[in-house]
Amino acid sequence: MLAARLFTCIVLSVHIQLVISHGQGITQEELIESLKAIDLADPPAWLNPSRVLQRKFCRTPPLCDNKITSDYAGIKLIACGTGQPKTNVRGRACFAIVIDGIDYMLFDVGMGAEIILNNFNNTNQLNFIKRIFITHYHSDHTGGIGNALNMGFLDLRTLPVKLHGPGQDLLYNYTEGMRHFFTMDAINRQLTLNAEKKICKPTFASPGDPKLNPAVLDSLNVQEVSFPIPPFDNRTQVTVVNNPAQDVVVKSFRVYHHSADPAVGYIVQTKGHKIVISGDTVGYPISSAVVNAAQDADYLIHEVLNKTYLVSHSKPTPGGKFNDQCRILDSHTFIPQVARVAKMAKVKNLILTHILPSPVTNQDVTNLKNSIAQIYKGNIYVSNDYDYWLLKKKT
Repeated sequence: MLAARLFTCIVLSVHIQLVISHGQGITQEELIESLKAIDLADPPAWLNPSRVLQRKFCRTPPLCDNKITSDYAGIKLIACGTGQPKTNVRGRACFAIVIDGIDYMLFDVGMGAEIILNNFNNTNQLNFIKRIFITHYHSDHTGGIGNALNMGFLDLRTLPVKLHGPGQDLLYNYTEGMRHFFTMDAINRQLTLNAEKKICKPTFASPGDPKLNPAVLDSLNVQEVSFPIPPFDNRTQVTVVNNPAQDVVVKSFRVYHHSADPAVGYIVQTKGHKIVISGDTVGYPISSAVVNAAQDADYLIHEVLNKTYLVSHSKPTPGGKFNDQCRILDSHTFIPQVARVAKMAKVKNLILTHILPSPVTNQDVTNLKNSIAQIYKGNIYVSNDYDYWLLKKKT
């Protein structure tokens, strides 16, 4: 009976994963063929029966060794959101870089990513956050920031989080909007507490209560730190953080993301390592911004889109195909373009994220890696939520 129920759960899980990863337009025939393609003797990590009820752990075995050795540089990369913008079991865009357990930096926090951070390896990472960097203001890159900050407030985080983003007015408006949204939440959680007298009374506020002003009660405890928007020249880098004490420098560079302006990527330099986050961007040769920024990088964390799949699954109407071209294809980087960028920049390790559509089976992952490997000969990682990398000291 238990085995039958587990099998039912697995089939349902497959069905849900396929539908939400590959779009609601999946046909019954496609679903059946995808189910047939899964080898239950060697199921993909997300379908492993031991993780059907709990998926809080690293899913890519080579990346899941948390043993600290003498050659550990004190730098950890965490994939906290690797999914596509639309409905997905993965968190939306988020990558963390942790240095010596002190500098805890997030690059974007899309919807659902805050949940991954809240239970990463059964630990709550939200109280450790020091800085959040926004690549652009689309909700799949920013929609989890408010929750991440507010959950820290509920867990009694005391230190403010610095929120970095391009453009002073843009970042101010975004941050103030979050403050107003969460002020009502914070006020409605206030209690009159007196343990001796056994008093526990809520202090509900009316909409006209002056305490609703975010300046009076800020449940986010966030400090916005804007920086000038870099020009569209494929080369200029703007220093966002320069912390000699921790040996950390973060720079931004402009990328072309057709459906968002401004959009930037980031370069992180620490302990001799260079880590580059592309953000959402069109690929080379339309833009050479990432190629220039990522020269000789140790790690390039780059988005990727399967153009063949998207074109074949566009809505069968002229408007549908035009919308997909304008909103999606003109704004993202295709598989061969990512490979060329990594090759031209001579990066040592390529981490694929913001993957559209999200891989479902092991074969999906293999196909994606093989396509990249035809052009780029370095290390290729198709990231999953909860994956992490422990960087080694430079020799």
